[in-house]
Amino acid sequence: MKEKLAKGVFWLGLSRITVNLLALCSTLVLARLLTPQDFGLVALATTLLTIITSMTEMSLAAALVHHQAPTEQHFQTAWTMNFLRAILIAAIFLALTPVAIHFYHEPRLNNIMPVIALSILISGLTNPKTTYMTKNLVFWQEFAVASSQKLAGFIVSVAIAYFYQSYWALVASPIAFQLSGVIVSYLIVPFRPKFNLSHFKDLASFSIWLTFAQMVNVLNWKLDHLLVGRYLGPSVMGHYTVGDNLANLATTEVTSPIQATLFPSFTQLVHDPERIQRAYQTAQATLFAVSFPIGVGFALISPTFVLLAMGEKWMPAVTIIQVIAVTVASLQFSSVARPLSMAKGKTKLIFYRDMLGFSVRVPLIVAGLYFGGLSGILLGRALATIVTIFINMLIVKNLIAISLGSQFINNSRTLISCMAMAAGVLFLENKLGTGGTTSELFFKLIAFVISGGLIYLCTHFSLWFLVKKPNGPEKEIMALFSKLLRKIRPSA
Repeated sequence: MKEKLAKGVFWLGLSRITVNLLALCSTLVLARLLTPQDFGLVALATTLLTIITSMTEMSLAAALVHHQAPTEQHFQTAWTMNFLRAILIAAIFLALTPVAIHFYHEPRLNNIMPVIALSILISGLTNPKTTYMTKNLVFWQEFAVASSQKLAGFIVSVAIAYFYQSYWALVASPIAFQLSGVIVSYLIVPFRPKFNLSHFKDLASFSIWLTFAQMVNVLNWKLDHLLVGRYLGPSVMGHYTVGDNLANLATTEVTSPIQATLFPSFTQLVHDPERIQRAYQTAQATLFAVSFPIGVGFALISPTFVLLAMGEKWMPAVTIIQVIAVTVASLQFSSVARPLSMAKGKTKLIFYRDMLGFSVRVPLIVAGLYFGGLSGILLGRALATIVTIFINMLIVKNLIAISLGSQFINNSRTLISCMAMAAGVLFLENKLGTGGTTSELFFKLIAFVISGGLIYLCTHFSLWFLVKKPNGPEKEIMALFSKLLRKIRPSA
């Protein structure tokens, strides 16, 4: 299974690298060609769409992966449920157009929302049979679908932005994105769609609590976007949306390849308590060791990065990036609780967790907006993150009996190493400054990244040797390098 997982991580890693590079290039190019108001305007509609989508989310892919032996009728049922869901979402989205126009005081949404609704209908045609490959720990199809989608969206959005400098670049992109994904999914796995609801109960019984959890989770994480769009205006919404996207791109997206393999992997270990404990600790420590320094590092270099790559008009997004990058990366401290709960069949637990997080996060963000505006919202997000981490740690303790202390110690080397990295980069920034010409900004950015990375790695491995090389992310990295060296030496 390790070899399958390694291949899976490779394909998912290649997929995320390709997608993230295209996403980064797209964001930076569009940020130069368009204005924060353009991004904010389209984000008003897409935020509403995300919330509606979550309310009808059925987690059918997870249900198919969890099923022991899905048949052709299961896939036909999944396709039918997904297509009917797409029709429902599009209808609700269109019906809410007048409400959105009144809520945001933005009449241009009258033209934008019908076009976005078309992309929803296209997404409902996607081939569900690719999940059969995921179930068998085969992931190259993820690369094919994701990279083709992002490339199509990138080409369309950049072309329209270049020739017309219009927010329609952001509106047309989802249509190309979804259309490409549908076409490629059928090229990968032959499948003849057929209306069939014979296994509706079978699939829904697993996914129902994931649906409720997803609904609460999206409301939880998108409420701030609704409030920013309503009370702070399209320009601030543009800064907030782009800042949020970049922060997530630099943290969560980097660890997605590993995250995507955990649910099917844990499913195969769920009946072996000792193995699943070891697997959880290794996966969680590795995720945190990768994501947290990236989040902290991106927060440290964001003033130089934004000025260099996006220009002066985007500098208000710096504080947003700094806070969100660190808070999102911090969530990797306990994010593996979700695939662990799913593997254990405890999907109701995920719903309860998200409800509890919702009851904490919403009051903090609303109070933050009332008392501090944008800064208050960011503070509310940070405080809510701390509570979420603690809740996830309690879930892990309940499911596989790993104490809170053990979970913390498992990540202590990463925390200390990030502190050392932050001190080193801040010292260098104080000496060199964060402004200058384009060439000066470029070389400063390179200096900050290299120095921060070296400080982090040296500190991490020094601490690991100091505590006599226990199991952890360092051992996994060393094993990976040893394997690569063995493959290189015979051909040398």
